[in-house]
Amino acid sequence: MSPLHSFKAPGKDDLAALAAALTKGRLLLGEAACERYGADESTRLFALPWAVALPADECEVREIMRWAHAGDFPVVTRGTGTGVAGGAVAVDGGV
Repeated sequence: MSPLHSFKAPGKDDLAALAAALTKGRLLLGEAACERYGADESTRLFALPWAVALPADECEVREIMRWAHAGDFPVVTRGTGTGVAGGAVAVDGGV
């Protein structure tokens, strides 16, 4: 499946800025850490996110959204990943 949009992936400095806005350990990076977030219960889609942010509170949610808006990075929200429609899969890239 090809992406619907083409977004610029965040660079190391971008991800460092996001990590600095979150409680230590709340930003997952790398394929091994992010793999379980690449799919939901549907078996049709898999797309590895650029990073996974696990906000500790609503203030961190706000910081993630500010960061994403400033860099024009997509954010894909996710609950427990039990959906079957692929709505929690970052098919166009994203955090």
